[in-house]
Amino acid sequence: MADDIDEWISFHVLAGVKHFYLYDNASVDGTAERALAHATGEVTVTVHPWQLRPLVVKEGRWKRPEVAAQELAYAHAVLNYGGRHQWMSFIDIDEFLVPVRHATLPEALEQLRDFSNISLPWHSFGDCGHQTRPPGPAVYAYRLRHQLSGSEVD
Repeated sequence: MADDIDEWISFHVLAGVKHFYLYDNASVDGTAERALAHATGEVTVTVHPWQLRPLVVKEGRWKRPEVAAQELAYAHAVLNYGGRHQWMSFIDIDEFLVPVRHATLPEALEQLRDFSNISLPWHSFGDCGHQTRPPGPAVYAYRLRHQLSGSEVD
């Protein structure tokens, strides 16, 4: 993941993102440190260690709760930081927000400023036919969208 964080943050900075809240699920490869290195005067990076493995007692036994650790991270971000920003997105390190008709995400979102919530289309690129990960940036290596079979469309 540390190899991907530089590309992911750099891509989104070019797209106009100014603040990143990262929830680090006990990575040991230096991801958090590399992410923090992107913090500059204009870009803020906040990293939260987030290794939650909550258990609850249900029917007399310890079980995982209905709410996943990732959903708890979303709730934490909204409750602690949501009021500071007009827009907040929840995406993984292998997901990229791409403004299509505008140069930056803020420009694309400007026309939607009266809305409190928007939903974006999502396209899966899968492995793009690669057997192993190719060298270079993911945005160049994974450019073929996943084709849905007839059974997936129904």
